[in-house]
Amino acid sequence: MNKLSSIAKKLDAVVKIIYWLVLIVSVLSLGMTCWSIYAQHSDPNLNVTGMAADFGYLTLNLRFDEPDMAAVNRYQFLVMALAVIHLPLYCVMLRRVRDILKPLKEQQPFHQTMAKNLKKLAVLIILVMVISIASEFVAFHYAVSTFDLPTLLRSEYVTGVKTEFVADLTPLIFSAALWLLSYIFQYGEELQTLSDETL
Repeated sequence: MNKLSSIAKKLDAVVKIIYWLVLIVSVLSLGMTCWSIYAQHSDPNLNVTGMAADFGYLTLNLRFDEPDMAAVNRYQFLVMALAVIHLPLYCVMLRRVRDILKPLKEQQPFHQTMAKNLKKLAVLIILVMVISIASEFVAFHYAVSTFDLPTLLRSEYVTGVKTEFVADLTPLIFSAALWLLSYIFQYGEELQTLSDETL
């Protein structure tokens, strides 16, 4: 039990540092997004000559001689805004992890809050996955509809261009495992309650 408590304390210290880093990045990202909105509003033809279009494992570094500045600015703003949406959720998830580690630090693995916090973390993982898939879908289809991919990839070696969106559903497995684990801890909580009542 002492070893469990020691490991939980070390993990909590690491998660605390990550939490504050994510919080700082969230504030900075929000500031950059606000600045981007202001810059685009004050000068729609902001001097942008290049950009990177990310298509999963494929990233294209693009250069425009006479780009449609408004479209490029909108795409870059959309990517930044979608990234900012995730950061507060990561902060909430890290807080939930710290809530799970708290009883472990105090050598109370079957505390009454453990099962509830595991279920909440499982729900948060699914929520983050859904928002991530939706964000990637929106950014991907906006890029495909805004930029002419066949033109960008025109080459004697390219015979055709096909766009296909693929979503990663592996977080569902992790979420399901946490959900099942919560029932184990819930059973342990019930046994702990019965033991305390017997004493």
